[in-house]
Amino acid sequence: MSSVDHAAELVGGYEALGQRLGVRTEQVMDWSLGLVSPNTATLLFVLDVIMQEAQKLSRAAVAFELAGQVLAKARHSSKAT
Repeated sequence: MSSVDHAAELVGGYEALGQRLGVRTEQVMDWSLGLVSPNTATLLFVLDVIMQEAQKLSRAAVAFELAGQVLAKARHSSKAT
């Protein structure tokens, strides 16, 4: 999977990625298909999008894990009473 495809998947599609980068959806699709390459600055923005979205997912995973621990503790406490 290319960086452009990965970024598009993380933000909800090629149109959403284009909006986030301030470019046309067609341009994003051309990058994805390998017809042209984004300039260096745009590629760095694509990588930044990936990093930002990965951080969001990581925080969500941690929150989900903590919520699971709290729920397990509450279940254990309710069984003990």
